Amino acid sequence: MSVQHYLITGGTGFIGRALCRQLAQQHRVTVVSRQARPTGLAEGVRCLQRPQQLDPNDHVDVVINLAGESLGPAAGPIPASRNLVCRDCAALRH
Repeated sequence: MSVQHYLITGGTGFIGRALCRQLAQQHRVTVVSRQARPTGLAEGVRCLQRPQQLDPNDHVDVVINLAGESLGPAAGPIPASRNLVCRDCAALRH
């Protein structure tokens, strides 16, 4: 199995932390969270406060949305030029 890069919104919640812990054992995991420094994330899980902080050259294989609430206007929209290598990421562009 090849290593994939997962981008997870809501990764600091109850279900998100459990999922991150499992995925981080064999994959790269990046979490988008409103929290600046969330506690209890699995070792090696990267945390961003806004999707725009993701490097445009950083390939994302899978996007999982577990967010209970919108990241809000502070997160801002994802630029059209940044598709996260996912054609079904409209929810992240709002």
